[in-house]
Amino acid sequence: VASGLPAYDPQRETQVLNKIAQRNQGPLDNESVLAVFGSIIRETRRLGTERMRKLEGVQAKTLHNQRADAIQVAESQAAHEQYE
Repeated sequence: VASGLPAYDPQRETQVLNKIAQRNQGPLDNESVLAVFGSIIRETRRLGTERMRKLEGVQAKTLHNQRADAIQVAESQAAHEQYE
């Protein structure tokens, strides 16, 4: 990515969400707050991927599919870990 940071860093995302949960003082419970911020993160990543696909054409589509697979795996793992 242009900033030199990876487009998807599951460890960093977990850190950000944990910090948000720790600072949550309501009125929403942590589950709701994390759902909102998780959606924002996913949509931001989706928009970035869309822009990249438009700029890079077919190559970006392949990258998007790989990222989508990785994101699904990471989100499944994170959801599983969250309820352990």
